[in-house]
Amino acid sequence: MRYLKVIVQDRSDNELADTAKLYFFQRDPGLPDELVHEALAFDATADGAVDYQKTGDVDFSGASSLHDRRLLQAFANQALKLSWFNAGETAGRSIDLYVSRYDKNGQAVEVRSDFYQRSSTGGRDKLMYSTTACDQDGNGSLEPSGQDASFELFDTLDHQTIHALSQLFLKFNWH
Repeated sequence: MRYLKVIVQDRSDNELADTAKLYFFQRDPGLPDELVHEALAFDATADGAVDYQKTGDVDFSGASSLHDRRLLQAFANQALKLSWFNAGETAGRSIDLYVSRYDKNGQAVEVRSDFYQRSSTGGRDKLMYSTTACDQDGNGSLEPSGQDASFELFDTLDHQTIHALSQLFLKFNWH
């Protein structure tokens, strides 16, 4: 299984998210998770838009390209909108995105977003919230599942952002 771990931080200490770190992991049974690639995006001007980034081949096409840079920028700009971020350089909150269901043709039809909070005791990550975006009509468009609409940790902007992140995640071809 492949998944993307996203850590959003407020490293400027201005109560606005400014850094998005993306970690692309491969999980194989019986082995530790393997970090395959990482990318970084930073908003230096506190305007909610990425100013600097370390991209590489984030769409796994075999080469780093302008498409990779644009994809990372679009994803990170969305991630910076979330209220689920860390103060300073800590990494106590994270989001894991992964495909949780495929159709009979092998196309991704469900993207899961798991929100973790590091426990103060034991240092383990605790699952705080999960949401799913599904392609219910088979038309290639993900829609949020209905049961997530009333969760009190997130506002409307967060719900829209989580949905956008799910759609952009599929463009990384990391599933």
